[in-house]
Amino acid sequence: SDVCSSDLVANVADQPPKLTMWNVLQHKQLKARREKMENRSKVRIGMVRALNMYSTAPFFLGYFRSLGLDPKNLIFSDYTSEALYKEGANRGSIDPCFPSKVGIPHVHNLMARKHSAEKPLHYIFFPMIDSLPTFLEHSQAQRACPTVTATPEAVGAAFIKESNLFKERGLVYKKSFLEMDDVQATI
Repeated sequence: SDVCSSDLVANVADQPPKLTMWNVLQHKQLKARREKMENRSKVRIGMVRALNMYSTAPFFLGYFRSLGLDPKNLIFSDYTSEALYKEGANRGSIDPCFPSKVGIPHVHNLMARKHSAEKPLHYIFFPMIDSLPTFLEHSQAQRACPTVTATPEAVGAAFIKESNLFKERGLVYKKSFLEMDDVQATI
């Protein structure tokens, strides 16, 4: 069953503001905010099915769900395959590390296969995850491989090298830097 589509995660998103005669001076700003909030259920986010996303995807699915996004609009790239790699690897290679090499083909897959005029993606989300939680006791750090952490940055550069393909296709590429083991940052 699809955990993301269940009601296990509470929706904590703000409700759209009500337009009243008392807030008429802020009417223009409130109306714009209300429209954005009402459209959030239509936002489609492409998510790369590679690297640390295998272990962190449940967190991100819950996070986006709690913000009011429709779980059906969280779209993963296809599973890694030889065909996926060959189709998207023409933008270069990051490193001899195969897990990092598939970053570019996965973003290409989202742009070429999951993004269309009928069902556009609005964002491609490929976070740079520096540290991960661990169940090991007495460990000092849980750092991700530096190559893996930097892969989303290198992938983004591959798609803006000659021209900004994200912008040309109406996409926003989000490569947020995250430390998943920092309890203070997640509260």
